[in-house]
Amino acid sequence: MRPDHVHDHGHDHGHGTHQAHQAHQAHQAQQGPLGAAEGHHDGADEYRSCQRCGEYAQAALRTTRGGVCICLNCADAYHRHAVCTICAREAASEQHHVATRRQSPLTIPVCLNCHAILSRRQYQWCPAAPAGHVGPPESRPLLYLVQGVLDVVTLWCERSPVADQSADLARLLGRAALLLLPYLRPEAVRELAALVPVGVRP
Repeated sequence: MRPDHVHDHGHDHGHGTHQAHQAHQAHQAQQGPLGAAEGHHDGADEYRSCQRCGEYAQAALRTTRGGVCICLNCADAYHRHAVCTICAREAASEQHHVATRRQSPLTIPVCLNCHAILSRRQYQWCPAAPAGHVGPPESRPLLYLVQGVLDVVTLWCERSPVADQSADLARLLGRAALLLLPYLRPEAVRELAALVPVGVRP
């Protein structure tokens, strides 16, 4: 839950790939100064954006009671500010559990917007405990940790301002990780067959 109170931090940054941002701006130009964010969506909610900073990742957007579309970063007035590990924006920050809280204590500091995106992706591959389940959760730390790191790296490639300059490094890390997998115990490698494929822009 996030407050409807708006706290403008003075940042005017869009996020995501340069090409996607250009396409988004072109669409908003066609829609007029308010775009589709003030409730005039004409069935295309995916084009709405934060009225404060231009954020357009749908997982990070909320609509206030007054009908204003705003992102979690701009709406927040309570979290401390820090530089986000993913998008490098100084904004309201909290810790993201990379492999879910149930599987690993590993966390990274991210802004509220990036945290919302990562959490939505996490829900896609981390099933909730079945109804009536008693006892500790199923232990699959290796699978969850690799999948969680994959999500983090992918989102960094999508949103980091230096991702284009670091593409070769990201590819190197990916290849190195794959080369290490055969050295893991066989049962652990079999676990990784459940990894969810993700796309990284070229």
